[in-house]
Amino acid sequence: MSHWCESAGDAETWYAVLDQLARELPRRHVNLYFQRSRDDMEKELLELRRALPGMKESEIKAAIARWVASAGDAHTQLWWRPEKVYPLTLYWFKEGIYVTHAAPGYGHILNCRLVEINGKGIEEIEKAITGVIAHENKWWLKRNIPWYLVRPEVLHGLGILPDPDRVLMTFRDTGKQPVTELIHALPVSENSVWAGKGGLWPQHPQAPVPEPLYLKNRGMPYWYEHLPDTGTVYFQYNACLNDSSNPLDSFIRQQLAFLRDSDVERLIIDLRHNNGGNSRLLQPFIREVRNMEHVNRPGGLYVIVGRETFSAGMFNGLQFREATRAIFVGEPTGGKPNGYGEVMSFQLAGTNLYVSYSTQYFRCSREESPSFVPDRVVELTFTAYLHKKDPVLEHIFQEKSPYLWRFMLQA
Repeated sequence: MSHWCESAGDAETWYAVLDQLARELPRRHVNLYFQRSRDDMEKELLELRRALPGMKESEIKAAIARWVASAGDAHTQLWWRPEKVYPLTLYWFKEGIYVTHAAPGYGHILNCRLVEINGKGIEEIEKAITGVIAHENKWWLKRNIPWYLVRPEVLHGLGILPDPDRVLMTFRDTGKQPVTELIHALPVSENSVWAGKGGLWPQHPQAPVPEPLYLKNRGMPYWYEHLPDTGTVYFQYNACLNDSSNPLDSFIRQQLAFLRDSDVERLIIDLRHNNGGNSRLLQPFIREVRNMEHVNRPGGLYVIVGRETFSAGMFNGLQFREATRAIFVGEPTGGKPNGYGEVMSFQLAGTNLYVSYSTQYFRCSREESPSFVPDRVVELTFTAYLHKKDPVLEHIFQEKSPYLWRFMLQA
């Protein structure tokens, strides 16, 4: 692997990038130095500038990603689009990180647990990757680390791999036996299992057993379904945006009419895949649900959140908490209740890299915490995923004491 900065021209490109970062990010971000001092961040950029001539391109990108992420704002990060990826999809379940999708030729490691990369334990790898991911809590890391583990340039830039085109990964199969596999990187365009984003998706080909509701219609921004056997309407809100093929305002009107006119005893709003957009779009729905006494009562209204509930998706969850008697179930959110947002970005000159940054601070909760923690914490296990079960919905349907002290204050 050759050095990126072999020539003066190469080095000059990256010197200009560092100058642009030093100039533009503090100017554009609403409060870049809220966690680290200006002196510390400027000193680190100066040290990177001195080290540039001996660094490879992937190492420079990793160093820039680490510097941007160190600001401590999960919205302020380096967008580092991969050209190649390993032909696997990984997800961090309660028991560990598992292979949920594998390209042809690697089917024997599907549903195996990842334990080592190039002889290094997965805990050591996780610590190294943590530095390049902008985050405010461990749940956002659990969402993103598996996505970074299949990106060769990231692993190479962090010094984990000598050759980004191939990697030795060691897994444990369902019988807990070790399986070591040499995995070759593929261009993104040739990789059949690269989703281009994090999160959990159905396996393909799908098993005869139907997917659980939380993985049904995974690519749709919003949808709902009536579950007559339980008197429930299940509403999955995956993105805070308007789908022109199914405008959100008419979709909301239709769902509200159904809630009023049908025999519905329970409404479940699932936000666990929602990592943002425009939080204002759902406010009319929240206001109307607040006035529906047959669902806005203890045990009649549930909101599901998780590690992917972030930014505007998390803000909508907090609005349900303030306005209604919803009980929250799932994992702590990847987003921080009080933090920075309203994101914009700029391109680093001479590269295909972008830096996103926050332009506003939002205080959405009276409590200061790194995550919004639901009333009932229920984590997804790999066993439940493998057997097409949803422990969160199971908990809701089996709830015997749907009451919280919070409801006394809202009475």
